[in-house]
Amino acid sequence: MKGPALYQQEWQEKEIKIPASSLEDFSGENYVYSVKWLGFTVGEVKFHNLGLEEYKGRKIYRITVIAKTNKLIRYLFRVEDEVNSYIDAETLKPVVLKVKRRERNYRTDYETYFDYENNKIIHIASLKGERKKADLPLDAYGIISCFYKFRTLDF
Repeated sequence: MKGPALYQQEWQEKEIKIPASSLEDFSGENYVYSVKWLGFTVGEVKFHNLGLEEYKGRKIYRITVIAKTNKLIRYLFRVEDEVNSYIDAETLKPVVLKVKRRERNYRTDYETYFDYENNKIIHIASLKGERKKADLPLDAYGIISCFYKFRTLDF
């Protein structure tokens, strides 16, 4: 493809290499996102990779996501959510997902365990006293572990 002379250099095909990464490369990451509604900042989401830990004898990475409304909006619609995702250090598959949601009058606490030996997902909603089991697909990833798995692929 031939582009305009002014942009000739930008139109040339270039080889792009993205080096492979490991989850260790992302330890200690901190991101803060603003949540906007109708052009106004109404809250923020903090995303933190706490790094390598041990969970029940297994090496894991713990990722914490906290979402909160700002001080002004909190009086109208309070949001205080916290998600902790425990990701296996070798496979990058989720081990446990712990969620605590507080949104206005809505409350929920639940834990989801990924049992790869028995191919089961165990979901425990502690406030409701519910416990459910479901089949676990072999290549299942949670939304947070999928984010990191994608970032470690070799392109």
